[in-house]
Amino acid sequence: MKKITVVFNSGVTQEFFVESLTVKKDGFGQFSGIEWTEIPGKKTPARINLDNVDGIFYEDLTVVDAMNEAKKMMA
Repeated sequence: MKKITVVFNSGVTQEFFVESLTVKKDGFGQFSGIEWTEIPGKKTPARINLDNVDGIFYEDLTVVDAMNEAKKMMA
């Protein structure tokens, strides 16, 4: 499980959890997009317009961290 944080140009941040994340680059090595595998039952964005994004951060969560996050979401 991965925790994704997207920072938009406006300063707003959005966090969500995914099963896996793939970063896409174009032929020049520049960031061109991301794809993710949703976790069944979790809300994730359908699409992110990269023109409005300042940064995308992700961290791998251990099984214990993932369980704690799931408990927080259910409370």
